Amino acid sequence: SADFKTNLSIKNDDMSVYDQVPSVQDYIENVKTGLIQAIPGIKFNYENQGKIDGRNAFFVECESTQQEVDFKTLLVFIEGDNNMIWAISFNTLQSSWATYRDLFYQTAQSFQFKTVK
Repeated sequence: SADFKTNLSIKNDDMSVYDQVPSVQDYIENVKTGLIQAIPGIKFNYENQGKIDGRNAFFVECESTQQEVDFKTLLVFIEGDNNMIWAISFNTLQSSWATYRDLFYQTAQSFQFKTVK
């Protein structure tokens, strides 16, 4: 829509609250399944693994159409301490993806974690 703004959101989840603590890969598959159910026609075009601040990180690019607007999203999942997982979502219009893609990755790579004692 005309009032959409490119954005990022951050959330964390404690994987130990689940009956069986999922692996990060299982967790990501569950998130993808939820997105497929919520957003018909969503496509996952690219997945990669890397490190952010020395921690395992997983990158998932997807695209979707919602209310006749084409979106592209970078999801970044980072393993934290004590079964925490951080999910960062960078969202923009597909037409703006080329402008923002590198900035999204650079921003994700800039995250730093304080060690939990």
